[in-house]
Amino acid sequence: MKKLKRSLIDCILGLILPFTVVFIAQYGIILEHGFVIRGDLGFPIYLDEYLSQVFNAWNHYTSSPNGAISYINVLIFAIPHWLGASADVSEKIWLLVSYASTGTFMYFAMRILLPKKSALAHYGACTVASLTYMINKYALVLIHLPGHLLSSAALPLAIALYMRTLRGDRGVLRNAILTSVTLSLTVFATHTLALAFFAMIVAFLYRSLRSRGSALRYLGRNVLIFFLFITLNAYWIIPQYLAPTLPEAYFPSYIPPLRYNPEELGLSRYGHGKNVVNVLTLNLGYGLELPITVQSIAVGSLMPIVAFSFFLFRRKEGECYEVASLSFILFTVGTLLTIRTWPFILVSDFLGRYIFSSGLWWAFIRNPDHFSPLVIYSLSTLTGLTSAAILGRLTKPIEEGIKIMQLPRDFARSVRLSQLLAVSFIALLLLSPWILYSGYPASGNVNGALAPIVIPEEYDKANEWLSQQEGSYRVWWVPQPMGHTWFSWAPENPRPYGWPVIASSKPLLWSSTKESRFFLEYLYLQGLYEGGVFNLGKALR
Repeated sequence: MKKLKRSLIDCILGLILPFTVVFIAQYGIILEHGFVIRGDLGFPIYLDEYLSQVFNAWNHYTSSPNGAISYINVLIFAIPHWLGASADVSEKIWLLVSYASTGTFMYFAMRILLPKKSALAHYGACTVASLTYMINKYALVLIHLPGHLLSSAALPLAIALYMRTLRGDRGVLRNAILTSVTLSLTVFATHTLALAFFAMIVAFLYRSLRSRGSALRYLGRNVLIFFLFITLNAYWIIPQYLAPTLPEAYFPSYIPPLRYNPEELGLSRYGHGKNVVNVLTLNLGYGLELPITVQSIAVGSLMPIVAFSFFLFRRKEGECYEVASLSFILFTVGTLLTIRTWPFILVSDFLGRYIFSSGLWWAFIRNPDHFSPLVIYSLSTLTGLTSAAILGRLTKPIEEGIKIMQLPRDFARSVRLSQLLAVSFIALLLLSPWILYSGYPASGNVNGALAPIVIPEEYDKANEWLSQQEGSYRVWWVPQPMGHTWFSWAPENPRPYGWPVIASSKPLLWSSTKESRFFLEYLYLQGLYEGGVFNLGKALR
C-alpha cells in the first residue's frame, strides 16, 4: 500500500504537474492552429513523406550525434502522427512532451539524491527543484533549439544516476545501464554531453579522495559505464569516424579543426564584462521589463542566496555536502569561461587555445548561454537541498509532537493539513525568485512571441498543382544554405523561406547543423551544375 501511495505521489508531482505547468505557460501555442517555426525548429506539413525520407536517409552526412540521434527526437512527433494525429497536432504533442521532460527528469534526479527522512519534506523539496529547473527563461525559450532542450532535460538525471552507481552497493549493473541510457540523451547537444562528462569526473575525483580505499571500485564502475555508453552509441560513433574515408562522400561530414579565436567564435560580443550575473540573466529576447540593475539584484543576489543557504542547514549531511560541492564547482567553472577580464581571461584563453581548439568543441564555448543548463542545474539542486532542510526542520517537531501527545486521529489529520499548508507556503517563498526570474515566459509571453504559422491555402494549392505537371521549372524553393535559420524562420520576421520549410518533405529539423547544411549546399550546387532547373512540386514532396 505504501509503495502504491509513493507511486501515485510521484505520478502527480513528477508527471502530471510538469505537464500542467507547461500547458499553462504555452497554452496559446498548443491550442492555436498552425506550426511553430523558430530557429532550428521546422516541422513539415507532409509528415508521411518527411518521415519516410528521414528514416531512410542513413548515410555519412547523418552519421553524427546531431544527425543519427535525431531519430529518437523525431519519434516523439512521429508516433502521434502514425496514430492518426495531424502534423501540427503532432508538433504540439512534441512540444508538450519535450518541455515537461525537463521538470520530470529533475524531479526524479532529486528523488535519487535527497535522503528520504521526512516524506513531506522530501517530496516538497523534489517539487521545488523540479519547478526551478523547468520554470526559467533558458528552458522556456529553447523552442528554437530542440536538441538542446532534451539534452538539458536529461543532464540532472544522468548525473544523479551516475552518483547512485558510484555509491550504491546493490543494483550496480542496472544503475550503470540507466546512467548510460540517460547520458546518451545528452548527445543531442555536444556541449551538454561534455558538461555531463565533466560533472562525472568531478564526482569521481571527489569520492575517490574522500574514501581512498574504494578508488579502484569507483574506477571499475566508471569503466563499466564508459563501455556501456560506447556500445549504445556505436551506431553513430563508428560512422562518424569512417565517413571521411568513404569513397561516395560528396562533401565532408566533419568540420576541420579550428584554432581558438574569440572574434571568429563570437565571444567578442559576450566576453567583455561577462560575469556570473550576466550568465544568469540569460537575456534571449524575453527579458523582464525591469531595469538591468533590478534584474542583477534579483537574479544575481536573491537566487544564489536561496540556493547556497543550504550550507546553513545541513552541516551534518556528508552525502548532501558532496552534491553541494559538486554543484558549486560546476557553477563556478561553468561561468568562468565566459569571463573575459583579468585574471579569468588567462584561464579562458588557456582552455580555449589548448583544450577547446578543435571543431568538435568550438560550440562548447561559442556562446555563454551554452553553460545555462549547468548553472540552472546547480542552482536548482542547491535550492532543492535548501528546501529539504527547511521543510525537514518544519515537519520534524510536528510529527514528534503528534507521537508524544498521542492526539486523536481527526485532530492529528487537521494538524498535518496545517503542516501541509505551511510547507506549501514555504515552498512558494523558495520558488518566488525563480518565478520573478522567469518573467514573461512563465506568465504566457511565449504564446505571443511564438505564434504558430498557418500555410496559405494558395501556396498549398500551387504546390499540389505543380506536383501533377510534367516538365521542368526554373524554381528554387528550399531554404538557401547560406542563410541562417534564425533570421529566415522567425515568426516576427517572416520571409519566403519559412513556407518551404513547412511544406517540404526534406529532413530539415535541424538545418543549421553541419550535416544538413552540407546536404543543402550539395543540393544547391547540384542544381547550379544542372542548370538550376527543378520541378517545384516534385522537389518539395
